[in-house]
Amino acid sequence: MITPNYNQGAFIERTIASVLGQNYPNLEYIIMDGGSTDNSVEIIRGFEDELYYWESEKDEGMYHAINKGFGKSSGTIMCWINSDDVLWEGALHYVARLFTERKEIRWLQGFPSVIDENDNIILQRD
Repeated sequence: MITPNYNQGAFIERTIASVLGQNYPNLEYIIMDGGSTDNSVEIIRGFEDELYYWESEKDEGMYHAINKGFGKSSGTIMCWINSDDVLWEGALHYVARLFTERKEIRWLQGFPSVIDENDNIILQRD
């Protein structure tokens, strides 16, 4: 799992916690920070023992960061989550189960939910 980040210190801690809180075995969680000047790096450092890899250096934008992160991964199921998003509980186990049970599946796309600061759903796309 890759998280591209640039100056999202207000949100990234919650994103990281939502990924690590999945308790998914063999998770390679990689954070590619684009040289943030806010408190992002300090927050990431607080989790570095639980991360597979992270770096903070200027990049060419979000998609460049995602591709660099995929290059660091050895996983067979790869995905990204932006640094101001969260995973619902059990999301990684659900995705892994789909890929395991349905060998014809090669790509998944989720439908986003928009939540407020208190996790109330304000928009659910079907």
